[in-house]
Amino acid sequence: MVTTRRVLDLIVNALLLIGGVCIVLMMFVVVGDAFMRGVFNSTFPGAEEFTSNYFMIAVTFLPLAYVQRIKGHVIIELFTSGLPPRGIAGLDAIVGFVCGIGALIFCWAASGKAAAMTRAGEHAIGTILVTVWPTRWMLALGVFALAVALLFHAVEDARVAIGLDPPNDDNEEAA
Repeated sequence: MVTTRRVLDLIVNALLLIGGVCIVLMMFVVVGDAFMRGVFNSTFPGAEEFTSNYFMIAVTFLPLAYVQRIKGHVIIELFTSGLPPRGIAGLDAIVGFVCGIGALIFCWAASGKAAAMTRAGEHAIGTILVTVWPTRWMLALGVFALAVALLFHAVEDARVAIGLDPPNDDNEEAA
C-alpha cells in the first residue's frame, strides 16, 4: 500500500503542477488580451480559444485527484457525525467504490469521445484555428486519476472498517 500511495502521490502531484502552470499561463493570456484591447484596441490572437479549450480544462479536471487525496470534496455529515470511526470508514468505502466506478465509466465514455475527436482532428475556429482534440484526453486523464484515487481511498477506508487498519485523521493530507 505504501508503494502504491507513493506512485499515486507522484502522479497526483504532477497533474496538480500541470494544472497550476496552466492557471498561471491563463492569467498571462487573459491579462495580455486585456492589455491588447485597452492599449491597441485589438485582441490577443487565440486568447479566448486557448483559455476556454485548454487552460480551463486543465485547471478543472487535472487537479481532481489531488482534491480527493486531501479529502477536499464536499462531505455532509448531518446523519453520520455520531457514528463510530469504523462505521464512518465503512460508509466512506461504499461511497468511494460507487464514485470510483462512476468515474471509470465517465472516463471510458470520455476516452471514446477523445478517440473519435482525435481521428476527426477536432479544431476550434475563432480568431485563429486551434487544435482542441488533445484537451479531450486531458479530461479523460484527470477523471481516470480521480477514479484511481477514489478507489485507493475506498480500499483504505474498507481496511479501517473491517479492523485491519486503525482509524486515521481524515483531515490530514497525505505526505
